[in-house]
Amino acid sequence: MKLLFLDNLLQFYLLLGGVFILINFLAFFLVKLILPWQTKRLLKKWQIELKQKKQLPLLAALTDLVVNLTGTLTRGKPVYKDIIPMGISATKLLTIAASVEAHCQHTIAEAICDEAELRQLPLEDAAAVNYEVGRGIEALINRQAVRLGTASFLEEHGVKVDANTFTQADQLASKGLTVIFAAIGNYCRGYILLEDKPKVNVMGSVAFLKECGINCTLLTSVVRSTARHMAKAANIQNVRGGQSNMEKAREILVMQSQGSIVGAIGTSMKCDALFRAADLSIAMEYSSDEAKDFCDIIVHNGNISTLATAAEICRLSHSKKKTAILSLVIFNVLLAVATIFLFSQPVLPFISPVIPVLLGFCAIVILLMNQFSFSY
Repeated sequence: MKLLFLDNLLQFYLLLGGVFILINFLAFFLVKLILPWQTKRLLKKWQIELKQKKQLPLLAALTDLVVNLTGTLTRGKPVYKDIIPMGISATKLLTIAASVEAHCQHTIAEAICDEAELRQLPLEDAAAVNYEVGRGIEALINRQAVRLGTASFLEEHGVKVDANTFTQADQLASKGLTVIFAAIGNYCRGYILLEDKPKVNVMGSVAFLKECGINCTLLTSVVRSTARHMAKAANIQNVRGGQSNMEKAREILVMQSQGSIVGAIGTSMKCDALFRAADLSIAMEYSSDEAKDFCDIIVHNGNISTLATAAEICRLSHSKKKTAILSLVIFNVLLAVATIFLFSQPVLPFISPVIPVLLGFCAIVILLMNQFSFSY
């Protein structure tokens, strides 16, 4: 170029650099800061609290939802239905069971203790109480070992549940009742029946999630017969009953190994193994405070189907991000081509400053339209 146009050339350099920096900074600001803020704000509108923006891509890609039974698919308030004693009075068996369960903070324990309180039964002193999550509880009463829980829990401690008793209890469990076996010493002394009814809207919620591409799997410590009955009531095809927390975590790892993005819903920190294994940990409005503090997402309206809406919002946000990045790439390419063309001329044309300004203006309009049209 001729020396005469040095001032114009310097000014053109500054103009190019200013437009380039402005558009790239604007795109970065919109994509990295404003878009995640908008997404979280929109999720909040749908009563979904997402604690960190790094979970947005995971929520957008969510394919599987692992649900616990108590409090998620059911009302979470099991009630006493009946007691079947064997070689002992019903009153005595319920007194002993309540005496042990009084040391456990669990909905099943509450139901048994509430029935004992209703009957005004005097509780006995229990010592050496040991609780195994999802399995059962044991203690010493009058120097005798008392155990309450699943049949497998009793058998692991040397208590044999005869075939007839197990068959009768399994038939009741297949009707949706929860069976709590009770043993004194090395003998099974009967079982207690509890009922926790499914939520009214649970079938519709599961169906909506499935329509949106999110499959539900029921993983629960409740015996298989009860779990299958509840899963059928909720229209869930994949169900695993009688599992410990570690077994549930292994199931999640298997799903992840098959390429699934897994979310886990629980109501208390008894589900911590699920929370840690899943890609996303989810608490409900009625979950314990500890679970809410730990989990990545809190569903404040108590309806699991809202997660499908949340996933769709995050997918829309991801689409907006891709559009913004594509627009930025196109702008940079066009600006580079225009710059090469202009500098190939012997003298800068008088319209030279107009071209980068026009490209920058178009890029700003596209970026802002893409950003502020975000709603759901």
